[in-house]
Amino acid sequence: MRRHVARSPLNRYGVAILCVTATVGFALWLRPAVMAAGQLSLVAIVITGWVCGLRPALLAWGLATLAFTYFFTPPLDSPRIDLAEAPRLAIFALLGLFMAAMSAARRSAEDSLETASEELGARVRERAADLERSNSRLRETAAEGWPRWSRMVTAPRTSSSASGSSQRRPSRGKLGSISTT
Repeated sequence: MRRHVARSPLNRYGVAILCVTATVGFALWLRPAVMAAGQLSLVAIVITGWVCGLRPALLAWGLATLAFTYFFTPPLDSPRIDLAEAPRLAIFALLGLFMAAMSAARRSAEDSLETASEELGARVRERAADLERSNSRLRETAAEGWPRWSRMVTAPRTSSSASGSSQRRPSRGKLGSISTT
């Protein structure tokens, strides 16, 4: 079960643009009430990285950073930023870049684990089939050799009991020592 929603590059980049547009639109709607709503764009970066991979996540990061700069740093609705807002913008940009890389790495690790699991499942099925074939051959061999083994088990013994001597085998005691009783 692959988690990829978007297979083609056009769809993956479209998902990135759609996620950023949706979160920025929602943040703009919240902007009169909450000034920190611009950080919602980080969610778009994480979702894009998780669903679409690193490159679309980097596109989402770039778009979210531009939107954050334009809409959520004073002076609002201007591409210009105050010098006092530069650390806030830098933290947003670095955090977004980190989140893009981590979510894409997580997706890559999940894909690797899924591939390894599928390969392991195939090996288990192959070995189970080999074991079943070996068991079938063993059953056939046992079925062919069973009459011979049964004759050996039920054949009369020619032992010392026929001559009348009664020799006893040594028996083991509790601790494994040999007793001759």
